[in-house]
Amino acid sequence: CAAAELSGVTTYLADGKCHKTGSSTSYAATRSADGSAVIQTYTDATCGVAGTRLTVTAAQTANSCAADAGGILDTKVYGSGKTTTVYSSAYYFDTNTNNCQSGLPTQVVTLKVDSSTCPTSTTCSGQAAPYSGTKCGSTLTYKDDMAAAFGSNPYVIMETYTAGQSCAAAQLSGITTYLADGKCHKTDTSKSYRATRSADNSATIKTYTDAVCSTGVVVSTVSAADGTSNACATDTKVYGAGTTPLYLTSTMNYDTNANTCKSGLPSFVTTTVSAVDACSATTVCATQAAPYTGTSCSSTLTYKDDMAAAFGVNPYVIMETYTAGQLCAAAQLSGITTYLADGKCHKTDTAKSYR
Repeated sequence: CAAAELSGVTTYLADGKCHKTGSSTSYAATRSADGSAVIQTYTDATCGVAGTRLTVTAAQTANSCAADAGGILDTKVYGSGKTTTVYSSAYYFDTNTNNCQSGLPTQVVTLKVDSSTCPTSTTCSGQAAPYSGTKCGSTLTYKDDMAAAFGSNPYVIMETYTAGQSCAAAQLSGITTYLADGKCHKTDTSKSYRATRSADNSATIKTYTDAVCSTGVVVSTVSAADGTSNACATDTKVYGAGTTPLYLTSTMNYDTNANTCKSGLPSFVTTTVSAVDACSATTVCATQAAPYTGTSCSSTLTYKDDMAAAFGVNPYVIMETYTAGQLCAAAQLSGITTYLADGKCHKTDTAKSYR
């Protein structure tokens, strides 16, 4: 970055709003008090179709001019002031670990606020679940922030807008992001929800007027078409990522009744698809002679990892069966059988065995 080698300078108004730069180009930019910034370009004139994004950390404003923690290759970025409008997000958790600043949230409620009124919390709020913590973030990075927060878990984002404004970006009134695992999640002492999301991008959110998902249900649905196109429907946009898993009940066979059939090397595992809340894990062996059995609960999100943990270094074979004629579509899973592949004879009940 020798001064004589300067090739160009671009300066952006970092107010977080959409600015048109050509007949089919636009941008939005934000800047924080620590100098970090986000510049998002778009390939249309209304900030609707995302192009490239430049994210600058506070450390990179040291402008080393290299591709390292202190800079960007052949580039210097600096500026002044901070964007006054930011997103304030309340993250809700089932436990109060990590000071409510990390881990898998059950819900995230987000509002646009003035940056001066958006402190980030350092401890959990609440004496019982749901516990909550607050974070502040750029209005341009929300989708990435949610992807990082939920990881491989499915989630649904619902954006609400001022009525009759065709979901114009400036008319956003709030965002709620739901963990779409199909389970009941308490949001306060008298509210709860269940959310699901399908592979075709359709989604359903059911909210309740009690804490256990039993009364006062209100159902919101989004079609596959609207979920895919991120269309504005009834002053709302709904989208997200991932697919609600199938829930599984597994009967674990053991050659001995050590560890009360809760751990150890299984000899055989039969798994069926069950309703979201139907599985109850056992704490003692269910039989009095080999094969001893216990019940464990999991989902299609974790089953392979669960089996890897159960069998450890021992060889095993997993056989998944599906509804006939459905091309093994994930939603058509009907059962799973996992075998200990040590070549030995293993009894599976009083009249059956396998190698």
